[in-house]
Amino acid sequence: MIEMRDPLEGVIGFDDGYSVEVEVRDGNGRLVGSVGDFVDLTVTFNSEASDVEASAMALPGSSKWAKTFMRANRRLLLVHILLYRDGTQIRRWTGRVDRSVRKREGLQGSINIELISDKIWLKYLMGYSAPGAPLWIQAPKVNNYFGPAVHTIKRIASDNLLRISGNLGLLTGSKWLNEPNQWPGMQEKMPYVMIVPTTETEDTSPTIVSQVTMTPMDEVWQEICKDYNLLPSASFFVPGRDELPNRLSPTQPCVVLDIKDMDRTRARSETRSKWESTFSLLGEFVRGLFGQYDVPPTVDVYDPASIKDFFGHREDDKWVIFRDSPEHWSQIEVASYSPMASKSIAGGKSQEFLNKGVQLIFNLLINGVLAVVGLGFLGIDVGGMFDDVLFAYQAADDINMREFLGDFTLFEEFIGDGMTAFSFDSKQALRAARHNAIGYQTAMFTGDIASFRPFRPFEDFDLLHPVAWEDSIEDKLFAERVKQITVFANRSDKIRFEVRLGEIDRPEEPEAIAARRHESFVRALNTIMRRD
Repeated sequence: MIEMRDPLEGVIGFDDGYSVEVEVRDGNGRLVGSVGDFVDLTVTFNSEASDVEASAMALPGSSKWAKTFMRANRRLLLVHILLYRDGTQIRRWTGRVDRSVRKREGLQGSINIELISDKIWLKYLMGYSAPGAPLWIQAPKVNNYFGPAVHTIKRIASDNLLRISGNLGLLTGSKWLNEPNQWPGMQEKMPYVMIVPTTETEDTSPTIVSQVTMTPMDEVWQEICKDYNLLPSASFFVPGRDELPNRLSPTQPCVVLDIKDMDRTRARSETRSKWESTFSLLGEFVRGLFGQYDVPPTVDVYDPASIKDFFGHREDDKWVIFRDSPEHWSQIEVASYSPMASKSIAGGKSQEFLNKGVQLIFNLLINGVLAVVGLGFLGIDVGGMFDDVLFAYQAADDINMREFLGDFTLFEEFIGDGMTAFSFDSKQALRAARHNAIGYQTAMFTGDIASFRPFRPFEDFDLLHPVAWEDSIEDKLFAERVKQITVFANRSDKIRFEVRLGEIDRPEEPEAIAARRHESFVRALNTIMRRD
């Protein structure tokens, strides 16, 4: 279904050849119209799988769209924001209305619309432990997926998309992703949400083991994508308006999920046995995983060789370097965050086979005692009373961090929420904890298109692309990856961009982190001591 429409309808132009169009669509993806009277528009693009890229739009109270948006409580409203330069679409943001607020002060009124992107689909797609089984009997209770990172987490998503559409019995994610002859007809099997195929043999991302047990897809994707510079995306596709997704040719509107490996220096990962890959993830694995202290290239770069490794070796890899000059930036902000504890501890529950052994021992002992007094015929089973008698924990200890920072580096933190100590969930939690504990620096650049010249956002650099910036205070170049790009558009100013490098922010300040850890500890105790 290709829509016939006026290509200039609803398009609002700005300087430097940029223009913006805001489409409104109904719950079936059909075009309702274009909003041509917005006053302010803020559009956010983020590299995080769990970030729904909250955006916003403001309309005058007299807007003809006021009634439509104020009916958001009983009508699904899809909003697509298309960014053009010289008439060519360079980026689109697709999502839906989350909340509409009508305000009036005196005679002045406004409609403020809060938007969330189509990444919200990842939060509302569950990863079943047994996608092919009925909901009332999920066996096994935990499903382990193994393979190259991009292919593996796409396989998890596709298994559950096929489950929802009732086609998992015909085709598994593992099969269709690896068989190109299956790709053309996938819209019939995944009619509303599709995933771009990546075969296992062509995937150069590192080998991972991921665990799923009724887990939202954004949680499945989040840490793996952050760890390995993988870029997740979810975008609404309209035939005739948008470029076709790679390897797919949908003929009806749909949401397309994709993950791209943004590490230009990565070579094909070595083939390893599942056993070796699994257990290489445990223990003290954190040193050098994230750019920290003396690990290039995320700290200052001293020689051209390390810069070349960072930016890539292909001839078309652009070296994007932002100048430190008042002529370039209307605003620049660089923040340095201090490191936290050198050791992270996760777990609480011990492995099931250990607890089963404890139950067996207690049963033998108690029944043995009862037999002595002549009551052995009862055959008492007390296993349920002695679940999780043993506690077990796993630690990620960064000794080099303490050596680098000094003796007064904070000792340790507990991050458990009742997970089994040597599980994949525990491993992922430790990755996230070490990531949060490491000191890091962020940078934010805001300006119109002239600020970024000779580079253009979305064309010369995009999310997770490597860039560098000059720091006149340090007299050095700092290298990082783009984590967020925000576009601002209003009727009085030029179109402006805000580019954030490095981590967006640490989740909480140190004392808030301590309070959150305390709450996590209490929840962990409640979880591991709970009796059903």
